[in-house]
Amino acid sequence: MTGCLRIAIGIVLLAHLGLGLLAAYNRLGPERGTLLLDECRLRVDPGGGGLIAAVIGHRAPLALVTVSQYAPAGSGPPAAERLAAFGFSVDPERNAKAVPRRAHVLVEAEGPHVDAVSRGLPPGAPRPVLLVDVAPEAGPLRPQLGDGRGRALARGIVAPLRKGDAVILGLRLAAPHLAIAAADRALLRRLGERPAGPCRPRFVAEIAYGAASDPLVRNLRPLERPLP
Repeated sequence: MTGCLRIAIGIVLLAHLGLGLLAAYNRLGPERGTLLLDECRLRVDPGGGGLIAAVIGHRAPLALVTVSQYAPAGSGPPAAERLAAFGFSVDPERNAKAVPRRAHVLVEAEGPHVDAVSRGLPPGAPRPVLLVDVAPEAGPLRPQLGDGRGRALARGIVAPLRKGDAVILGLRLAAPHLAIAAADRALLRRLGERPAGPCRPRFVAEIAYGAASDPLVRNLRPLERPLP
């Protein structure tokens, strides 16, 4: 075995060790909120693969579908301050070479923002899952978690986004794909593709966010009968 090959193998092993330690910390450390979402509020792929596929985003069995609803009109700091917190500018020219930045995002599945947006949706439409706040670090967002039911702190990605003549802070989840246990993947395969027509949920997923702000599907519970 050549020296270069040994080094390459060592790097791969260290990377796997690091991922394993991070996953253990995420599971064993203090949680950062829990979301309870029915089937209609998730993107479902019954044929999606296992853990590796979920990590790389290739045919993950479940994924969060979120809407960026950060800082609704009349709330939060000015746009310039929000952008400056991540090194961006309100001047589009100065953002020409800007690269996306890591962030922490407050996800809301139940709360006042979701209620407000839901009132404007057609009857029977699934309630959205919103990204309602963002910060470079998790600390400033923790007071908004409340009891951690219906809200969670997740890892996010932010970038300046041109909207007409203005620049706003665009954000998305860094890890929208969800890894689930083999038994849960089998459940999805038994349920099969979602029937055509209005969505009637056939299962509910309990998604906890661990100490590293990564999602953990704690429970995938089938419903005895689809919700109306």
